[in-house]
Amino acid sequence: MFYVKGQFNTDDRTNFYTIGAEWRKHLFHTKFYGDFGVGGSYVDGLNTYPDDFNPNVPLPANATPAQIQRFQSDLHVYNNRKAMGSDFVFNPNFTLGYDLTQHVAIEAAWEHYSNAGLGGRNPGLDNFGGRVVYKFGKSAQ
Repeated sequence: MFYVKGQFNTDDRTNFYTIGAEWRKHLFHTKFYGDFGVGGSYVDGLNTYPDDFNPNVPLPANATPAQIQRFQSDLHVYNNRKAMGSDFVFNPNFTLGYDLTQHVAIEAAWEHYSNAGLGGRNPGLDNFGGRVVYKFGKSAQ
């Protein structure tokens, strides 16, 4: 099956918009299932840190107020944001779920975001969590 999802940060940081495909297998003919998926995501956050910022390089002793302000701003970005290295990243994911009804399920999920080394940086990002799912259509299976 195919999926479309969005992950939105409410603190005005990075958002992910993803499309992909998942393969589902119910376990032992029960309401438990596992999914494996792979997709691609557009990332609207930072690709790299400002001006290839390196926090280990100190400001010169004669730094101007503008240079100090820029350094502090860049340091804030460096400490509080994750530069994904690319606008587009891969999104492998794995889910264990349970069908509560024909249309509603609960899931425990892991997903990874990575540019697979194709961008300037590749810090990767892992998400673990739970979710409630509503399935559209006639059949949940």
